[in-house]
Amino acid sequence: MGGHEVDAFGIGTYLVTCYAQAALGVVFKLVEINNQPRIKLSEDVSKVSIPCKKRTYRLYGKEGYPLVDIMTGENEPSPK
Repeated sequence: MGGHEVDAFGIGTYLVTCYAQAALGVVFKLVEINNQPRIKLSEDVSKVSIPCKKRTYRLYGKEGYPLVDIMTGENEPSPK
């Protein structure tokens, strides 16, 4: 990320949008605490989380446009 670090997070519906604007519908799920994996179980399979830290990659084509986003486990090799 350009050599910058994130040192604060803000969470709230109207933190960056005004009341009249639609807010981004996002759900944060806990996946690890102190290097211990955590999972959310649910009868709705689409709501079950995948435990452990993850890394995300965006792969670009020869023209410079994004092609695909890939998510891997923290200890898995980077995509080539």
